[in-house]
Amino acid sequence: MSSSAGVIILSNLPIGEIATLKALGTRLNPAEFNLSDGEKRALMWKIAETGKFGLSPETCEEVCEYIVYYSQSMGNHSLDLRLLDNAFGDRLMYDRGECQTHWKDLVASRIDSQIIEPRITPRTRQARLFDERDVAKQVWDMFPDTHQRAERAQEWKKRTNGKSERALYRRSAELGFAPYPKYVSFQDFEDFADEEGQSNESVNLSN
Repeated sequence: MSSSAGVIILSNLPIGEIATLKALGTRLNPAEFNLSDGEKRALMWKIAETGKFGLSPETCEEVCEYIVYYSQSMGNHSLDLRLLDNAFGDRLMYDRGECQTHWKDLVASRIDSQIIEPRITPRTRQARLFDERDVAKQVWDMFPDTHQRAERAQEWKKRTNGKSERALYRRSAELGFAPYPKYVSFQDFEDFADEEGQSNESVNLSN
């Protein structure tokens, strides 16, 4: 009874130009198999849709989508399946609060091979308005009299890095203890429009 057997050798490197490996190749039947980006993309989505490392499928798909987007938009980097697992680890670390750098920046730094500094999360508009109302109340406590308008405006600008007097009266009105001023300069109006994004709001500029 005769039998036959064969050996399959897998390598992540081609035979190349090394003489000894080329000699080995003449005794074998070497074949290179290179995944296209489309095939890599399909495989990445298949991995992501089942979830991994405790991350939900939705989260893994979001990571996968960002890898594809960033790779294509920033110079058409070739997709790398090893990057996917590393990116999942970056997302998990970020979600656990174990790093300051956003997970997208961590992924981008891997693709570009460059370190990206952590970015400070901007304060929300609600938090900023809360702080400004508090400053407005303190300023009015310091200068409550009508004739102290100039001092009040100066203190407000000092504490808010140059916010206009118009902004002071707007915050004051929101607190319910001061009306809008009757006279408003065009510069104040422009500052107000820039600040609030509402250039079409009616403001009384008449005497």
